[in-house]
Amino acid sequence: MTATSKPSDEATKLLPGDETKPGSKQSAEGICPACAGTGKLGRETCPDCGGSGTVTVIVGDA
Repeated sequence: MTATSKPSDEATKLLPGDETKPGSKQSAEGICPACAGTGKLGRETCPDCGGSGTVTVIVGDA
C-alpha cells in the first residue's frame, strides 16, 4: 500500500501579500512590493511576504 502525499498546510498558506494560493493555476512567485524582495522592513520581518521576499501572484488572464 502506498501513501499519497499532500502539500502541507504551511506550503499552501496564503500570506497577506499573496494574490492566490501557491501552486494554483496561473500563479507564479513575484518580488514582494512591500520590501522589494529583501524580506525585511527596517529591522523587522516583512509582514506581507513573511520574510521570504516573494509573494504569489496571478499571471496571464484568468
